[in-house]
Amino acid sequence: MNQTLRELELFKELNDEEVQYLASISVLRSYDKDSIVFYSGEESSYLHVLIEGSVKIYKSTQKNNEITLKKITRPSLIAELSNFKHIPYPSNCATLSDSKILLVDYKKFEEIILQNSSYLRRFMDSMAESLVDLNRVVATFALDATAKVAKYIFEFEEDFKKNTFIQSATLLNMTPETFSRSIKKLKDEGALRDKKTADKEKLKDYF
Repeated sequence: MNQTLRELELFKELNDEEVQYLASISVLRSYDKDSIVFYSGEESSYLHVLIEGSVKIYKSTQKNNEITLKKITRPSLIAELSNFKHIPYPSNCATLSDSKILLVDYKKFEEIILQNSSYLRRFMDSMAESLVDLNRVVATFALDATAKVAKYIFEFEEDFKKNTFIQSATLLNMTPETFSRSIKKLKDEGALRDKKTADKEKLKDYF
């Protein structure tokens, strides 16, 4: 466990004693693909640190439709703002692949590790990035389907290239049919030639 923690960029500011303490208050848990990590409304007693794999943060509507808020890849903290504010998780979290997540007793973590000013800055930076991501998601809700797809390709071109249409549509909370129609429109209007060739200046005009 100590070696795993030392290898993580997330904890590079910690000294050997702090790393040993962190290991003593943590449990490394393995999750299969499509496993629930936590549900909305659960108490945020543990800080979740994604060591391997990927997860999604999402909400469910009354009609059981999923709205994906964020996709997270390793290594990263998960929903740390809830821990810091001592509030229940506002969203659900599930794995997108086989994953390993470190569960850290947050109360003990807060009492010792967050007293390290260097690490506290890193923790605050991580929360700031989460807020930026949330603002980006909220802004996307105001866009029409074609604008959403254009913005997605503009900001996450590599993900677009490697994902299937169904995967990309899910991330954007739209049906594959709507996603395909938007792609066709972008192609017809010259903003996109194929999966490997996009005109970023034209894409930017849509949002």
